[in-house]
Amino acid sequence: MNLDIRAVETFNLTHFKHEYQNDYRLLHHVVDGRNKISKPHKHDFYLLFLIEQGSGTHTIDFHTHKVQDRQLHILLPNQTHTWDLGEQTDGYQFMINQQVFESFQSAIHIHYLRRFDSQVFDLKEEAFNTLLHEFQQLNKDLQISQQIPWQIVYTRSQLLSLLISKEIETHLDGLVENKLHPTVLHFINLVDRHFIAQKTVAFYADKLHITANYLNILCKRDLQVSALHIIQQRVVQEAKGLLKNTNSSIKEIAYSLGFLDSSYFSNYFKNQVGTTPRQYQIQL
Repeated sequence: MNLDIRAVETFNLTHFKHEYQNDYRLLHHVVDGRNKISKPHKHDFYLLFLIEQGSGTHTIDFHTHKVQDRQLHILLPNQTHTWDLGEQTDGYQFMINQQVFESFQSAIHIHYLRRFDSQVFDLKEEAFNTLLHEFQQLNKDLQISQQIPWQIVYTRSQLLSLLISKEIETHLDGLVENKLHPTVLHFINLVDRHFIAQKTVAFYADKLHITANYLNILCKRDLQVSALHIIQQRVVQEAKGLLKNTNSSIKEIAYSLGFLDSSYFSNYFKNQVGTTPRQYQIQL
């Protein structure tokens, strides 16, 4: 599918019914969900989709995943996605405000997912049933209209984050050796928000009130790459998606990513990927 860059909308929680649910939304997919989302879009919140039974495909940042029974799909803020699900697909979609979710210490593990392109998990029966119970309880809590017990919802959400973190540790065992330092997590979040306008380590170090050198030390220790590499990979990831899924020119894509000179963008891309943007498109 090709579309104009400007067509990739970003939805917030108010897009999904029930104003009174505040920082949370939970949809029972078979009742309120849509089986086909063909227009790529983004969210400014976390989406946790527990699939009880299902088929079809879910594309996250232009990587297509097969949908099956007993799966957990995790979508991070500012990731582009579409899906084409089978008619019998059922489960729960839990949407939670970014700031609320990131207040949970256990949320730190989730930011390994973008790095390893691993956001769909096949669950064993016991793990699935445990998560299903929590999703169902949250669904009940959020159906109480004006009397929603917010402290209980927050606590259940925190527990859900902890259970999911445990699953991530299990599935990425051997890849994730250490927990991310909170500063590294904050850095990754800042990059997601500012990578178009800000591409220097100094900017993020200043935001974090640390030196650029110390930020590099933390990134190399926890992620085995430099802070600059994290920024560059985020830019390239976005560029690849736009090159693959839009009909915009290289110049337009460069401008949308904060580059005023398309030749500089081409060199930037080639240094990271090994090919120019045009060559990358031809190879697709």
